[in-house]
Amino acid sequence: MPYYYNKMRWLCRAKRFFDLCKILVGFLKERKIIATFPQLQNPELAFLDDVTEHVNSLNLSLQGKDNLIIDMFQSVISSEPKLGPLFSEIQKGNLFNFSHLKCLGLLSEQFQNECVVTLCNLREKFQSSFHDFRKLEIDIALFSDPFSVNMSDVPAELKLNLIDLQLDRAFLKDKISV
Repeated sequence: MPYYYNKMRWLCRAKRFFDLCKILVGFLKERKIIATFPQLQNPELAFLDDVTEHVNSLNLSLQGKDNLIIDMFQSVISSEPKLGPLFSEIQKGNLFNFSHLKCLGLLSEQFQNECVVTLCNLREKFQSSFHDFRKLEIDIALFSDPFSVNMSDVPAELKLNLIDLQLDRAFLKDKISV
């Protein structure tokens, strides 16, 4: 079991590092020698940590032995649109979802533009990496909630069975009473 524990520790390594940086910065400010260590207040490091934290939330949601494929699919599909608000927030200088960047204060316009480019690249990577997941969307929806599937999206060999299922009042009655 220790093998798995050690392999998964990287998920929170960036967060632990940045938390340690905040403590070090406080200590160095107290001693008035913070100027000696400018790398501890590096906005690139803070941005990397914030983005890594968002990506790690997806990784963590996919782990565990009791995850259903439906839930994992939902986690993957919902991760891509979450990059949109992050993208627009950083463009406007809103650091609400960037807690470590927020600690450093205002950002230069040039650095904001670099962050936007990085987030744009990440969004493109998500789109290309999870493109095949979109092909399974109808199948997963049919499996998870056959009552809400649009009949025109269903393959021909399943349409008649789906109609029977959707109109089976006894089944619906049991479903509602549970």
